[in-house]
Amino acid sequence: MNNNYLNKSKYIFCLIVIISISNAAAQDSLSIFSILSEAAHSDEKDHKLMSLDYIEDIMKRSLNISGILQERIIYPIYNILEYLVLEGTINNSKNENQHNNFLDVRLRAVILLGWLNIMEARDLLIELLRYENNQLIIDAANKILYEN
Repeated sequence: MNNNYLNKSKYIFCLIVIISISNAAAQDSLSIFSILSEAAHSDEKDHKLMSLDYIEDIMKRSLNISGILQERIIYPIYNILEYLVLEGTINNSKNENQHNNFLDVRLRAVILLGWLNIMEARDLLIELLRYENNQLIIDAANKILYEN
């Protein structure tokens, strides 16, 4: 395939996701998380990073006065982050021969997981430490566990 075609398809996909997220925001927040989950499950690193960008923005906007996330968004976000944190370690990738292990994606997902401050996130970080080989991810997970 032509490289220009692949670049155009990425931009078109991002545009469709942005339009879909904008439309979904007017309708229902669960639709937003479905779109973000689809982007996170993509084979494309850019789609995963875009999903994390939106999740981070949603998390920042959803803090209440006490600095705690609104409960309605915690578990939809947790499900997406769980997939991204474990992808390439415990989870099997979509293709048996493909090992999706984008360090920057997984590191951002670990950090955002720490923002959730729920027991399930803590347990997931502990589970991750059992299987993780990358020292940067291990250090980030340990720091989050130590601070919480």
